[in-house]
Amino acid sequence: MRVLAHRWIKEQILLDSQIHHVLVLENPKFYRDFVQSLNRQIEDDEEFMVFQEDYKSLQLSKYAFLMTNLFDIPLDEKKCITLIYKDLEKTISENLRIALEKLNLAINSFVQDITYDYPIPLMIKEDITLSSIMKLAEVKPFYEPSDFLTALISRIKTLNFLMKKNIFFLVNLHDFLLEDEIESLYREADMLHVNLVSIDAREPRIKSSHEKIIIIDRDLCEILK
Repeated sequence: MRVLAHRWIKEQILLDSQIHHVLVLENPKFYRDFVQSLNRQIEDDEEFMVFQEDYKSLQLSKYAFLMTNLFDIPLDEKKCITLIYKDLEKTISENLRIALEKLNLAINSFVQDITYDYPIPLMIKEDITLSSIMKLAEVKPFYEPSDFLTALISRIKTLNFLMKKNIFFLVNLHDFLLEDEIESLYREADMLHVNLVSIDAREPRIKSSHEKIIIIDRDLCEILK
């Protein structure tokens, strides 16, 4: 069992595969300080929340991603592309490897023909790697922000598959999605085996059966729902 805990909140966050937590932080300063401190922990490894799995302490930044602006979720595209190329290199079949060798020969032959009798000496790289071909084809993660929910799920899938992130903190999630959209998001998260923790400034109008709500009210009293 994976657990998130902090001295500011008495209730532990048990990261269950079927339950997603909602932190409702009604006190503006508490809300602001919590999000900023969590961001510094994930970005710079500053101590804030305790993260454990089977009583073993783990580094939260390796597993978690904080989404403060659901309309514009940053993605390190260069890192993603590098990881994609490495994955493709590892999974290439023998038939495709043979095809790559043939492609290498064809490209080298073409380059030799086009540079023949060029007036100055040229250096030509003979071994063209799979990464070089992927760069030429501009292979990269596809992101089409036409539909808000689809784009959000796409980002979560990309971060989970490539960066191995499996805990997602989403700021003000319930302000952007309808109840049925929330349920769709939770179903996708369950299939991916990722945990979602929503950080909201006000209590959701309708509580999902897949949610556990922890409220810190304006007087810093803790309420469970």
